[in-house]
Amino acid sequence: SGTINVPYDHYLDGSGPLCASAYRPIPSLLQSRNENIGFRANDKQPCLITPSFNIRQNSDLDADEAAQCLHAYIDHGFNSFQIIDEDDDEIAASSGIYSSLRRQTPKSILDSCLFTSRISSQSDAWDPVIFREKISQSLIKTGGDYLDIVQLQYDKNSPYVLEIMDFLLDLQREGLVLSVSGLDLPTEVISNVCADISPYLLDYNQFSCNVIDQSRLQKYQSLSRDHQCKMLISDPLLGGLLANEYLHNLKEPSLPKLNFGRRKGLKTIRAWAQQMEENYWYAYRTRALGALHRIAAKYEVEISDVVMRWNLELDGVGSIVDDALFRGGEDRFLEPRRLRNAFTFSLDEDDRRIVKELAQLGTTGIKDAGMNFEDAASFLLENQSLWL
Repeated sequence: SGTINVPYDHYLDGSGPLCASAYRPIPSLLQSRNENIGFRANDKQPCLITPSFNIRQNSDLDADEAAQCLHAYIDHGFNSFQIIDEDDDEIAASSGIYSSLRRQTPKSILDSCLFTSRISSQSDAWDPVIFREKISQSLIKTGGDYLDIVQLQYDKNSPYVLEIMDFLLDLQREGLVLSVSGLDLPTEVISNVCADISPYLLDYNQFSCNVIDQSRLQKYQSLSRDHQCKMLISDPLLGGLLANEYLHNLKEPSLPKLNFGRRKGLKTIRAWAQQMEENYWYAYRTRALGALHRIAAKYEVEISDVVMRWNLELDGVGSIVDDALFRGGEDRFLEPRRLRNAFTFSLDEDDRRIVKELAQLGTTGIKDAGMNFEDAASFLLENQSLWL
């Protein structure tokens, strides 16, 4: 069916640990306990929802306030995080956040959390010395004895992905890396890593997916069944457009007022509705948001909660990556409280079917026998008017 039963707690408190089913063992570490392979037995279990903070979108926040915001998530049961930095200024900012977090957080609490360190694959000559230096810099930044999760960002121009993965396996054996993840790795790369390097190295692969555009879901879900590599699903809320606030917006949002994520989401909606007779925004509100709202009303939750819950129940999911902002003051509690709602109810079979079929109402996300994902992407690029 493509879904699994994720237990829930209808009477979940407003803060504190989530229900036990909200956490899953890291696949390779579970394997190491079972078959005595891998570099250490570790009981860290990441949450099924991972808040992701992009430093570029949080550049004005004080490091101490950012650490307090992370404390709010931890107090609400979330223990896995992504802090994304790219240039030197962003790396310096994230270093300050990690430093403040270590100062303000008991070690036992911090040791139960997992942080992702993202590293891009090299498109120039492969140099293991340079790559080890990147790992060393990440260790200095996070202040730990090892990196929890190293995420390799795929670069189609780099021919060295397998060499890097092999090197990460060596670092894992040395005790410097706990878990390895990919970002937008093609299915053939994942299969090659599992076949040629180690079937237990790659724990996760992250890619974007939402109820409007499910085009990448089928192939990665199939891959997660064949290998231990679990799915990290990012942008589940379409940049924030899958929300109650847009249900009664008769006019489409003004592009200049939208952030990058929502502008990208609007393009996806246009592509989804390009063959419908009615205006794309009207079709989105009435067909997509309307259907989700009817499900949400049944459980007395919001549209975003239904979307998050549907993703949680997908077979092969390792975690749902939720774009988050570092907020100060009392606002830092708002998002953690909202995310907890996904663990307070469960969808029935009809609900899952309705959500799954949303993508099939339009053109985006349909898995036709004669059109694979690359064909669909090419089709959309050739019809650039859909994205303007």
